[in-house]
Amino acid sequence: MTASNDANDPSKPLDSSRAPTVVPSTGVKGAQPLSKDQRDDCIKEYARTGLWIHSCHRAGASQKAFNELRKVDPVFSFQVQEAKRLYNESLEGEAHRRAMEGEVEQRFDKQGNVVSERKVYSDRMLEVLMRGNMPEKYKDGVEVNVGVNVGVLRMPDGARPRTQEEFEAKHAASLAEVRAGLKKPGE
Repeated sequence: MTASNDANDPSKPLDSSRAPTVVPSTGVKGAQPLSKDQRDDCIKEYARTGLWIHSCHRAGASQKAFNELRKVDPVFSFQVQEAKRLYNESLEGEAHRRAMEGEVEQRFDKQGNVVSERKVYSDRMLEVLMRGNMPEKYKDGVEVNVGVNVGVLRMPDGARPRTQEEFEAKHAASLAEVRAGLKKPGE
């Protein structure tokens, strides 16, 4: 059996070193498929910056082309999700560094010489981390529960006017006072 026949034999394992690289189409009519380098550059830039449009343009293609690729290529879609996760972790790492390790703040004289240094910590970052990691203990003191009960209120006959004219007739004196500015509505 020749090598070409082995490749067509389903009982034989595929030789991945000889398999062609599949570059899915972007799905955009007339657009060239995105190269592996473009895809890799986009993923790396997205993991670094967390900015999707910026990452697409830095990789040399439109956001639309990359969005279409995400729809048709599950591997690329997974890589995008993983890049976002890595970026989020870098944000958390920076927040932790500012809150727990602090930053050195320098003060300079008029000649540009360092005259003092002090370590500054971010109380706000510490608060955000504590709320994110222990929300049951450090949640905001305000809790709003909104519930809507829907029902039908049945009024006895004669309890309320049926038309605008009936309303005005029943409340003519109050309406005159409101229109004259002597009284506010509802008083």
